[in-house]
Amino acid sequence: MTRIEKAKARMASLTKRFKLAQEQLRSAVRNSLILCPRCKKKSALWMWTFIQDMYYVSPYSCNEGDYWSAQETKCCHLMCPKCNMETYIYNHPHVEKIVELVDSHKFSKSVLFDAVVIRHNR
Repeated sequence: MTRIEKAKARMASLTKRFKLAQEQLRSAVRNSLILCPRCKKKSALWMWTFIQDMYYVSPYSCNEGDYWSAQETKCCHLMCPKCNMETYIYNHPHVEKIVELVDSHKFSKSVLFDAVVIRHNR
Protein backbone atom coordinates (compact mmCIF):
# COMPACT_ATOMS: atom_id res chain seq x y z
CA MET A 1 0.00 0.00 0.00
CA THR A 2 1.44 3.36 -1.00
CA ARG A 3 1.63 6.37 1.31
CA ILE A 4 -1.24 8.02 -0.58
CA GLU A 5 -3.46 4.95 -0.20
CA LYS A 6 -2.63 4.76 3.51
CA ALA A 7 -3.48 8.46 3.93
CA LYS A 8 -6.78 7.99 2.06
CA ALA A 9 -7.69 4.98 4.23
CA ARG A 10 -6.89 6.97 7.39
CA MET A 11 -8.99 9.90 6.14
CA ALA A 12 -11.92 7.56 5.46
CA SER A 13 -11.62 6.09 8.96
CA LEU A 14 -11.45 9.53 10.58
CA THR A 15 -14.42 10.75 8.55
CA LYS A 16 -16.48 7.77 9.68
CA ARG A 17 -15.54 8.36 13.34
CA PHE A 18 -16.30 12.09 13.01
CA LYS A 19 -19.77 11.39 11.60
CA LEU A 20 -20.48 8.95 14.43
CA ALA A 21 -19.37 11.50 17.05
CA GLN A 22 -21.47 14.19 15.38
CA GLU A 23 -24.54 11.94 15.46
CA GLN A 24 -23.96 11.18 19.15
CA LEU A 25 -23.70 14.92 19.89
CA ARG A 26 -26.90 15.65 17.95
CA SER A 27 -28.71 12.93 19.88
CA ALA A 28 -27.43 14.23 23.21
CA VAL A 29 -28.55 17.79 22.42
CA ARG A 30 -31.98 16.66 21.18
CA ASN A 31 -32.53 14.57 24.32
CA SER A 32 -31.58 17.35 26.76
CA LEU A 33 -34.44 17.98 29.16
CA ILE A 34 -36.13 21.39 29.32
CA LEU A 35 -38.49 22.36 32.14
CA CYS A 36 -41.71 24.15 31.28
CA PRO A 37 -42.07 27.13 33.63
CA ARG A 38 -45.88 26.90 33.39
CA CYS A 39 -46.75 23.21 33.89
CA LYS A 40 -43.44 22.31 35.63
CA LYS A 41 -42.95 19.18 33.50
CA LYS A 42 -39.69 18.28 31.76
CA SER A 43 -39.56 17.28 28.11
CA ALA A 44 -36.73 16.49 25.73
CA LEU A 45 -35.70 19.36 23.45
CA TRP A 46 -36.80 17.42 20.35
CA MET A 47 -40.42 17.45 21.60
CA TRP A 48 -40.66 21.26 21.83
CA THR A 49 -41.79 23.64 19.09
CA PHE A 50 -39.41 26.50 18.35
CA ILE A 51 -41.05 29.77 17.27
CA GLN A 52 -38.58 31.82 15.24
CA ASP A 53 -39.57 35.47 15.51
CA MET A 54 -38.65 37.66 12.56
CA TYR A 55 -38.44 41.44 12.50
CA TYR A 56 -38.79 43.80 9.58
CA VAL A 57 -36.00 46.17 8.56
CA SER A 58 -37.58 49.21 6.93
CA PRO A 59 -36.16 50.63 3.72
CA TYR A 60 -33.59 53.38 4.10
CA SER A 61 -31.12 55.05 1.79
CA CYS A 62 -31.26 54.06 -1.88
CA ASN A 63 -30.81 50.31 -1.60
CA GLU A 64 -30.80 49.28 2.06
CA GLY A 65 -33.44 47.59 4.22
CA ASP A 66 -36.83 46.22 3.15
CA TYR A 67 -36.20 42.67 4.39
CA TRP A 68 -37.02 40.33 7.27
CA SER A 69 -34.33 39.27 9.70
CA ALA A 70 -34.34 36.49 12.31
CA GLN A 71 -34.29 37.37 15.99
CA GLU A 72 -31.53 35.81 18.04
CA THR A 73 -32.48 32.64 19.92
CA LYS A 74 -33.03 34.28 23.30
CA CYS A 75 -35.61 36.63 21.75
CA CYS A 76 -37.73 33.80 20.32
CA HIS A 77 -40.31 31.49 21.90
CA LEU A 78 -40.74 27.81 22.80
CA MET A 79 -44.03 25.93 22.95
CA CYS A 80 -44.32 23.20 25.58
CA PRO A 81 -45.33 19.79 24.20
CA LYS A 82 -47.31 18.97 27.36
CA CYS A 83 -49.41 22.10 27.99
CA ASN A 84 -49.00 23.94 24.63
CA MET A 85 -48.12 27.16 26.42
CA GLU A 86 -45.74 29.52 24.65
CA THR A 87 -42.76 30.79 26.64
CA TYR A 88 -40.49 33.70 25.75
CA ILE A 89 -36.98 32.21 25.94
CA TYR A 90 -35.50 35.40 27.44
CA ASN A 91 -37.80 34.97 30.47
CA HIS A 92 -37.30 31.19 30.77
CA PRO A 93 -35.51 30.14 34.00
CA HIS A 94 -33.02 28.08 31.93
CA VAL A 95 -32.39 30.64 29.17
CA GLU A 96 -28.61 30.07 29.22
CA LYS A 97 -29.01 26.30 28.77
CA ILE A 98 -31.48 26.71 25.89
CA VAL A 99 -29.33 29.27 24.08
CA GLU A 100 -26.23 27.11 24.49
CA LEU A 101 -28.00 23.98 23.20
CA VAL A 102 -29.41 25.76 20.16
CA ASP A 103 -26.60 28.15 19.25
CA SER A 104 -23.39 26.39 20.33
CA HIS A 105 -23.78 23.51 17.89
CA LYS A 106 -24.03 23.65 14.12
CA PHE A 107 -27.34 21.82 13.93
CA SER A 108 -30.30 23.52 12.31
CA LYS A 109 -33.32 24.25 14.46
CA SER A 110 -35.43 21.92 12.31
CA VAL A 111 -33.12 19.04 13.33
CA LEU A 112 -33.23 19.89 17.04
CA PHE A 113 -36.95 20.60 17.51
CA ASP A 114 -40.19 18.83 16.67
CA ALA A 115 -41.29 21.83 14.61
CA VAL A 116 -40.08 25.30 13.74
CA VAL A 117 -42.67 28.02 13.24
CA ILE A 118 -41.67 31.28 11.56
CA ARG A 119 -43.57 34.29 12.92
CA HIS A 120 -43.29 37.74 11.34
CA ASN A 121 -43.69 40.65 13.76
CA ARG A 122 -43.99 44.27 12.81
